[in-house]
Parts: sequence; C-alpha cells; structure tokens
Amino acid sequence: MKLFATNSTVQEFFEDYAKIAKKHGNEFAKRLQKRMSELMSYENVFELFGSKLGGPHFLKGDLDSCIAVSITGNLRLILETGISQKSRDVLDVFKLKEIEIKGVVDYHGDKYEWIIP
Repeated sequence: MKLFATNSTVQEFFEDYAKIAKKHGNEFAKRLQKRMSELMSYENVFELFGSKLGGPHFLKGDLDSCIAVSITGNLRLILETGISQKSRDVLDVFKLKEIEIKGVVDYHGDKYEWIIP
C-alpha cells in the first residue's frame, strides 16, 4: 500500500526518523518506522484489516473518514481515506491501494492531542 502525506509538515516529519527520535524518543521512532514498513507491505486496506495488525478501526466524529492503527498503547497513526462515513461503502475503502498519512494522535479522553504534526 502506498502511503503519502499532502501536509508538508507531516511529509517532512515522516521522512526523517532522526527528527522523530529527537522529539519523541528512540522507542517511539522505532515503533513508528516498523508500523510504516508493515503498512507498506500490504497491497490494500483490505489486507490491513485482514491482518488485524495494530487493531485497525474506523473513527467517528471529526475523523470519520479516517482509519486508526495503533503504534503504542495510547498513540494511533491516523490514515485519511477521503471517504466519509455517510457515503462510505466499506468495499470501496478496502480496495484503496494509496492512503494519506494524516499524523499521529492520542485521541483517548476528551480531546485529540496531535503528536505529529
């Protein structure tokens, strides 16, 4: 699966794991890099959901067009499908071979705390 970022800040951050390690620690950077490699090994979103790697799940509310994948206990990689819940046909999402990286967030609790960007 091809991962890309339209936000230049997100793109720059994901291209420089040394920068991620400096800002968030080596362990987080290693886990994120591993998860990104795993995601890129899939052909499409269907394979991701089939593997259950990182507990992929659709989000609701402001992020209803997104999928979350665990990096750590509290942090999730957010992937933008571009298909909102109202108009979503799950089969269309599963066929996606390219997906946008929106960032990394701790969305547990009352608010979203964006770690990246």
